[in-house]
Amino acid sequence: MKKRLLVILLSVAVLFTFTPTIALAETEASARGTGEEEVIAAPADDFEYHSGGLKYRYDDGSYASGWTLISEYYYYFDPATKFAVTGWKKIGGYWYYFAKNGDGNGYSEGQMYDEGALKVNGKWYYFGRYDGSAAKWGKMQYKWIKDTSYGSDNWYYADPNKDGQLALGWKKVDGKWYYFEPSEEGEYWYHIGQMYANDTYVINDKLYAFNRGGSLHETAGWVDLYEEYTDENGDKVKESYWVYTDKNGIAATGWKKISGEWYLFDNWGYMQHDCPAEDSVGYLYLGSNGKPYKSKWLKYDGWWYYFNASGYMVADKWLKIDGEWYCFNEYGQMLYNQWAKDSVGWMWLGANGKPYRSKWLYDENEGEWHYLKANGYEAVNEWAKDSKGWMYMGGDGTPLKDQPLEYKGDLYYLDVTGYMVTSDYRMIGKDEYYFDATGKGKLV
Repeated sequence: MKKRLLVILLSVAVLFTFTPTIALAETEASARGTGEEEVIAAPADDFEYHSGGLKYRYDDGSYASGWTLISEYYYYFDPATKFAVTGWKKIGGYWYYFAKNGDGNGYSEGQMYDEGALKVNGKWYYFGRYDGSAAKWGKMQYKWIKDTSYGSDNWYYADPNKDGQLALGWKKVDGKWYYFEPSEEGEYWYHIGQMYANDTYVINDKLYAFNRGGSLHETAGWVDLYEEYTDENGDKVKESYWVYTDKNGIAATGWKKISGEWYLFDNWGYMQHDCPAEDSVGYLYLGSNGKPYKSKWLKYDGWWYYFNASGYMVADKWLKIDGEWYCFNEYGQMLYNQWAKDSVGWMWLGANGKPYRSKWLYDENEGEWHYLKANGYEAVNEWAKDSKGWMYMGGDGTPLKDQPLEYKGDLYYLDVTGYMVTSDYRMIGKDEYYFDATGKGKLV
């Protein structure tokens, strides 16, 4: 499945914990350093509220100053006043934000923002997550940002021309158009600021296709928004999802004729393949390349179907294919191992769907023999011969038995097994007849 069909795994408890990633790496060491002297663990109940703000007092009566780690959260206490900094603060050349009361992002007063995309005074910014090195921890990020939280790669763009605000909606970067989730409402509210990539998305009632790198696909033609994964055997698998767009990146939906051939795209713009399809004329089957089967057999769900030269499924008719006749029911299924009738007469269709020819058939349902002639039709009101002799097939296609038969002015007799009597005598009423080697009878 494409990632548009995401299952929401994030807990409500992690509101605004997003998963983007940074393309522009920051190499400068953390402004607050990593020395143990800057990491002070102390009981949380030593906070003090003063008229000037919040302080943190140690057991010896001194107050925290500078960067201080308390209960896994960083604070910054003004070295001069010892009050916890709140709001924006530039330290060591980097901007940080420390929570104010009422910010609504789940942080307590004075705590450093450090959970990705967060809203400050109505604007969105990205604050570096702890990634093991603390090099970006809490710093407001610029330009491309890659976030690998929760096992996925998500990209953001913090516009350096707008004081690091996250791009929301359409944004042209280095000559290419990108789109970043702008909505704080609805199904994808927790994706705010994430770049759309390797999928199709509806924007202002139009379906756009975005490349794997996130840029809008602005070249008219095919694009494969494929996915790669490792299967249960440890093998790498590539699964293609073909989309067709115009020069504006708008993806085709429904039926579309491309280079003389018809293709079907679903509501998300993905080419349909290896599946049945229907248009206003009839049913088709789309192959692995998306093109309809033409002049081709298909075995589907245990039944054989045939698609004509125009690509449509043959149904409710007889059709001659490669010199042989086949019969298809109203559902397009090839009939086999059963009787079928056309305008001339009855035929028996074998396991391969072809009519029996010059062949005897024992019908187990009625317990009688039938003969299929060289043209495939059942012998009716005519002679038929097997290895034992001649039989006369009646109007229902079964042999006449134990009775005389007048045929073309001559008299014949069929015995109890249905075979023509030859070189023998038979009584017909009170008269005795002799039937010669040809089966013709004469009164004795």
